[in-house]
Amino acid sequence: MFRGTSCSTQGCKRGASSGIICSRRPTCEEHPILTAPKQKTLPAHGNPMKLKRFAASCLVGLLCLAAGCIFSPKKNPPGGTPPPDYPQLINPFSVLDALAQAYSAKDSNEVKVLYDTLYVGTSIDQVDQTNLSFTRANEIDHVAALAKSPEIRSVHLDFPPSTTRFTDQADPPGWATIQILQDMHVTVETANRTYFLFNSGVTTEFKLLPKTPDPSSSTDTTWKIIRWSENHQ
Repeated sequence: MFRGTSCSTQGCKRGASSGIICSRRPTCEEHPILTAPKQKTLPAHGNPMKLKRFAASCLVGLLCLAAGCIFSPKKNPPGGTPPPDYPQLINPFSVLDALAQAYSAKDSNEVKVLYDTLYVGTSIDQVDQTNLSFTRANEIDHVAALAKSPEIRSVHLDFPPSTTRFTDQADPPGWATIQILQDMHVTVETANRTYFLFNSGVTTEFKLLPKTPDPSSSTDTTWKIIRWSENHQ
């Protein structure tokens, strides 16, 4: 789940293509920036900000549970806000840029484009040895839930300005790995407050695979996310 100013290639744009998962990315703490004590507070299901993994999704789950939202992609009504002008998926960094934008737009249709059908996400806690796994459908449902929840006003996924790309020799040929050691965070604004979720103490890796030839790409190649892993120390 969860903007984005990773090292992207600017200028290349493309048009938009086209239960509850108590988890989603960064290690997190609660930082209420905006408060509204006279308004309805979050449901009493414990503090979701204390979860070590994928806490933004857990927050979404709690809010949706209270609001009775349905996990299905949100469709823009006639005359509604159009989707963002997403970057072409011509390199791994532009895919993360598109992922950030899709979170902000709460656009599950774009999320479908970004993840490979064989995608697997994992989150491992080295302290309690908890191991969670996620599918492409989970990722799509998560963003759809963001769009459906009336409690969530905005979501921003931010990547650090500098990330590391390398080739993992253990991966299949052609795969690329982007590693993030810090400064990846999610901001979720609700009617009552703003939550800031960050990945302190978490090593995050995205693995992407190329598709070539692809006539829709200016470089004849497009990229998709095939793995998203988190290692909590």
